[in-house]
Amino acid sequence: MEDRIAARLETRLKELTANILKALVASLTNIIQEGFRISQEGADGHGSSGDTYRNQNKGSNSQHSCRMRPAAIDFPRFFGNNVHQWIYQAECYFSIHNTPNDIKVKIAITHLEGNALQWYASIIRSAATFPMHDWVAYTKLLIDRFGEE
Repeated sequence: MEDRIAARLETRLKELTANILKALVASLTNIIQEGFRISQEGADGHGSSGDTYRNQNKGSNSQHSCRMRPAAIDFPRFFGNNVHQWIYQAECYFSIHNTPNDIKVKIAITHLEGNALQWYASIIRSAATFPMHDWVAYTKLLIDRFGEE
């Protein structure tokens, strides 16, 4: 009796799995087709102005237009190693997201881990004039502490 129940459950599980996979494939196919349609409209010049994403830089006259918003990019975590690589990745993130200079250090601080976070905590306790709004000064401090010798 238990074998029959187990067999029916296994059969039902396979049916449900197949149905889920079919639904996923159909959904992904629709998404891909919609993306292709939108890109074709842009290439043909038939897209409406409402389809474009416009990003105006604060305090700048430049305007960028593209079909899709930039992909969600996570800010890199910093543990205290490969400081130059981390600074490069952070600056790429800031560039993509048009991050204002006055919050770059604040964003970076929230992504410190391990030795880097311990270093930051000790700097804050000992220094009254930490460059909280100066990205260049902050990166110099990071390189002085974590740079390769």
